[in-house]
Amino acid sequence: MSTILYPLYTLAHLVVAGWGIIVWRLTRQIGTLFIVLVGLGVVYDNLILSLGNSLGVGPLLLGLSVPRFVLHQLILPWLIVSAFQQAKVAGHRWANHTASGWIILALTLLVIAAGIVTRLLPMDLEPAVMEGVTRYVEIMEGR
Repeated sequence: MSTILYPLYTLAHLVVAGWGIIVWRLTRQIGTLFIVLVGLGVVYDNLILSLGNSLGVGPLLLGLSVPRFVLHQLILPWLIVSAFQQAKVAGHRWANHTASGWIILALTLLVIAAGIVTRLLPMDLEPAVMEGVTRYVEIMEGR
């Protein structure tokens, strides 16, 4: 079933990311751009999962899989800034203070740094078949 769903997820997320690009071009809000980047990361993630069985275990699938994990650690935390920006647009007073913006930026960078140190630097991937889909997964033994 997953071999059918991942290509459908890829197409659906591509449509959503395309719509996000249109919204970003209209608003030019950095938070919207971060959401689009995360959406494109999800498209890439699902695309590689869709291709896993066709590519099979080996250096090509491994090389295409590494960015899936890198994107999670480097792009996903920027949703914190997007949420903060939405709080500003919604009129929350705390979000309109300059200090709040700096705190949110520091928190985002801290989450990215933690992801690099705890997930990317020690990353060790191994092939696995999950729900009929060939992919590389992170080995989490001893962590």
